[in-house]
Amino acid sequence: MNRLILVLVIISSVSTYAQPFINQPLTQVTVFPANEKSIVYFSFRIPYNILVFEKSDSEYRAGVRISVEVTDSNLAFITREITQKNISEGDFNLTTSREKYLEGVVTLSVSNGKFRLHPVFTDLNSNREIKIPVIPFQALKDETRLLEPVIIYNKTEFCNNSPYPVLANFGNNIPFSSDAFELLIPVIDTSFTELSVIVISRNDTIFSRKITSSYVSSIEIAECNERLLIGNSEVTRVSRNFILKNFSHLLHEGRLDILVFVDDEIKPEVKYSCNVTWFNKPYLLLKPEAAIKALIHIESDDTIDNLLKSPKDKYYDVLIEYWKRYDPTPDDAFNPLMYEYYSRVDHANENFKPISGKNGSTSDRGKIYIKYGAPQRTERAFDERGKAVEIWHYEKSNRVFRFVDKNGTGEFVLIN
Repeated sequence: MNRLILVLVIISSVSTYAQPFINQPLTQVTVFPANEKSIVYFSFRIPYNILVFEKSDSEYRAGVRISVEVTDSNLAFITREITQKNISEGDFNLTTSREKYLEGVVTLSVSNGKFRLHPVFTDLNSNREIKIPVIPFQALKDETRLLEPVIIYNKTEFCNNSPYPVLANFGNNIPFSSDAFELLIPVIDTSFTELSVIVISRNDTIFSRKITSSYVSSIEIAECNERLLIGNSEVTRVSRNFILKNFSHLLHEGRLDILVFVDDEIKPEVKYSCNVTWFNKPYLLLKPEAAIKALIHIESDDTIDNLLKSPKDKYYDVLIEYWKRYDPTPDDAFNPLMYEYYSRVDHANENFKPISGKNGSTSDRGKIYIKYGAPQRTERAFDERGKAVEIWHYEKSNRVFRFVDKNGTGEFVLIN
């Protein structure tokens, strides 16, 4: 019964506290054909926590210089673009966030052939270079009919009063999350009216059908309102842009292969491979054995022991199966309840650990946090003996918890 109550409490107050484990820029190269040349879009996403912010008046400011050089296959210089982006935030907590990103795009033009793109990011406040691996790419040939798919969000944003698709700028990965994503598949021959698509996730075919949803336009990647949008270009060639929908919720973590067929051909016109990556995966899930043991807050020792009897290399799969019984979205691969639970455990471990080194999730504050989530209001004061006191108010459920740091070690004990 206690376990069911906990599940209901979590479902009724889902919030996200886990942090992504990505601590480096995400980059990708997208190529669209133009007259006699190809337009190359180098897009990037830099988490705030790797930048150095300096306070100026009431603002915290940071800046990045982006240098992008293109060489041919023999490393001969072709072209270079250098740009700079500056940001400012009024909230200090955002400056160390792993969930807040600086996005941008650099546009270059090249002739046909094989090339290598050399990006370098320089933090302007520390003058520290953040080197990124070289990215090989190929400019498009005239006979190219289908371009590589572009991952976009299942939503649009307005720019200059017009709606545009939003680029999912995660380094050619599809995020494993509750968000919905689509694939934009540009076809140079606009006479095509349908495509056949097969989606293979971890060697299992999860999607196979014809798609007809499309629009005709020349497209580009452009910045607007601090987002990267799929806009209308005046340079690239016109294409028919098919949209593959309603598949991302079926994807599991791991390799993804997308086969695109035209004209009922046996061989796919394009085979596109990428990864489905859980970017904001709770840290504890990176250690499946510890994650199973962390079920102690909601499960019996016997249940945990039975889970641990499985082969160690199957612990993660066993954990996924365990949480399926409480999945509020059973038709989706992503389980928001499992994510929420381990997000709370992560938060408790990080924020409620006393000087003694005791696990923060087993502290009194940690237990309450895991069960009820973040309080709507927190009071901090000292009692009549000078001991630090925290009072957590859960106003929606009319609950109040009072904790006292009796020994001055950061271990707050629940007293009522």
